[in-house]
Amino acid sequence: METGSAFQLLGRQARLSGRNRGVGFLFRHTINVRHHKKGEKMAIRKSLQEEMVVSGAREEWLSKCVRALESSGFKKVTTNEDLCQVEAAFRKFMTWGTILITLVPSGPDTKMTVVSTAHVDNAYALFKSPNKTILSAFKQGLNNNSPNSAITPHEVSPASFDKDHSEAKMKFDWENWNFGGRVVFVAGCVAVISMLMDWVDVGIASQSGLSQGAFWLLGLWVYPLLRLFKNRPINRLWGLACATASIVITIIYISSKSVELFDETVNAAATGAWLFLLASVALSIGILKYQPVSTKENSAEPGTGADAE
Repeated sequence: METGSAFQLLGRQARLSGRNRGVGFLFRHTINVRHHKKGEKMAIRKSLQEEMVVSGAREEWLSKCVRALESSGFKKVTTNEDLCQVEAAFRKFMTWGTILITLVPSGPDTKMTVVSTAHVDNAYALFKSPNKTILSAFKQGLNNNSPNSAITPHEVSPASFDKDHSEAKMKFDWENWNFGGRVVFVAGCVAVISMLMDWVDVGIASQSGLSQGAFWLLGLWVYPLLRLFKNRPINRLWGLACATASIVITIIYISSKSVELFDETVNAAATGAWLFLLASVALSIGILKYQPVSTKENSAEPGTGADAE
């Protein structure tokens, strides 16, 4: 009996231990899944590097870099004297990013490697490179704080640039575009063609979209089409905002063309306006389905658009 009781006790402890391990595994698995899902929020960031050779000791230039960053509005300026590095954050208007400056001896001079990393998944990046904005702000501050030893052309080595992907070349790539990309392109073509068609027709007179001044609606198509031709992800918030605005404004336009003719209310909106409305709906569908062609250039880094550095 005693032997049997001992075996029963050991068996019960083993089962409890197994349950605890199972619960522990499930708990750890749940934490890992939640952590993974949280990390799935992605922000597209790209880097741009520039190298310069300046006269003087690197310790001297380390302090100059700190003053230049602080005077140019950079935040969270941190210095690593052991590695001779300075890092700071840049947050102004639609330009968010970081800058890392590394100083190494180069004979009697100092080699300065400046790397800017910025978010490029916003409409502002279509018109001006965020990385170049950050680098320009730093160099302007450096010149302002070092008037007697400002960087002159002969002191600057041939700049070594990483490709700034926010300024990628535009390319027509029908064969590699997915369904969404092709829909966006075809919808854009239809939208342009609709401008040449009649938008108002009252029987005795008609006017095209160009005559009606509707061509400015094409401005809402610039962002998704540029992202498509540059093979970059279309931010759904920005893209759908453009498509929705195009749809709503077109509906308002069509509704406003109701007129009284011979005691009857008729809508004078013609084929061009209705075709543009259908193209706008197709644009929203294409944006939802679009995925850029997979390349190293459009790979994303972990983080969110608000808090990634």
